[in-house]
Amino acid sequence: MKVGDAVRAYRLDDTAPNAIMDSLGDQRLVVFTAGGGTGGAAYKPVARGQKLTFVLREGKYTDQETGSVWNLAGTAIDGSLKGTNLIPLPTKTSFWFALVAAEPDITVYEAVSGQ
Repeated sequence: MKVGDAVRAYRLDDTAPNAIMDSLGDQRLVVFTAGGGTGGAAYKPVARGQKLTFVLREGKYTDQETGSVWNLAGTAIDGSLKGTNLIPLPTKTSFWFALVAAEPDITVYEAVSGQ
């Protein structure tokens, strides 16, 4: 993912889905991973003007502010924000060696303990 001059990679090969809260450049973002290397998506974590913080709760992408449940496509499927869509951020999936060749200054997201 690229925001301005900042470039970061997120691993998709983890065995379980995840909701990764991060910032890249001046952009807050959330990355939903499907688990098992099957894919992921990145979004601005804001809905109806409210900043959201996402966690994976009982295997579901859930925002802590309203308890709404979201799908991988960035749509709230349950809770007070049901039917609301997050704004997607542009991403691409690639092999590591191709990313490093194209973006030598790339960083790799590393989870902070307890996250």
